[in-house]
Amino acid sequence: MRINENLAQSGLTQANTVVDGYRQRLQTDYGYPIEITRTESRSGPGATSRSYWDQRTPLPHHWMEIAPCAPWLEPHKLAHELTHIALECEAHQAGRRKTHLLLQPTYLRLLAAIDPCLRDDERLLQKLFSLSLNVAVDLVVESRTRRDFPDLIPAQFINLHRFEERNAREYPAIWQRTIASPELLQAMDALVAVRTLFADSIAPSPLKHYDRFRGPPAGELAEQLHADFQSAFSRGMAPGDHYDLADRWAVLLGLPGLHDWDPRPAFEVSKPAPQLEII
Repeated sequence: MRINENLAQSGLTQANTVVDGYRQRLQTDYGYPIEITRTESRSGPGATSRSYWDQRTPLPHHWMEIAPCAPWLEPHKLAHELTHIALECEAHQAGRRKTHLLLQPTYLRLLAAIDPCLRDDERLLQKLFSLSLNVAVDLVVESRTRRDFPDLIPAQFINLHRFEERNAREYPAIWQRTIASPELLQAMDALVAVRTLFADSIAPSPLKHYDRFRGPPAGELAEQLHADFQSAFSRGMAPGDHYDLADRWAVLLGLPGLHDWDPRPAFEVSKPAPQLEII
């Protein structure tokens, strides 16, 4: 970790130049400004973004928010969010961009398949809806970042492993309080595990975060998800293929049809029912 921190610090000027150039290129190529907001709070996610089409108001810009962090870690976080925006821009240009929805018929169908339905199943299903897409796309984003921006690799190593260290502390406590169906808990475990497996694979370290998930059922399922991603990425992913990846993962997780899609921008889509709060 210390070696990567030293490399990230020494390469900060070049990393900032690379990321600023990436932002400028996306703005020029796709025609919308990318606004960056810096928050003062460290309590939320390190960074987040919304493309123009995924905002609930038709504002003519893409939006990113980043929380305080060490200066040498910020370029990687920004590049991560910019790549999320790039994926949507590329899909839009190719005529394949879609808005992500969980519609009432899908929600009720998936709940009806759970018997018996336990106390936290509704909340967990909502969480799986958002997390399954986020994890699948994050693997695409981090792989592209590593491929396209070698200057950011030291900071990527630190950010990925710090995330996994925090996850190892916090995740078990969350699910000790959860009363939900085994199939949903297994799907959640697999999504946490596949991100951990990915971090260990793309940025190997002696920490080996994935070891705690090895074996059935979550580990085996995570390895299937990871293999599916690796196969898709190694073949070359065309614009919009990240939506297909999320759909294949839903099938592997035992939640076929989890993701509803609409070709219209979010601000043109009538309010989906139910209006679920994604936690």
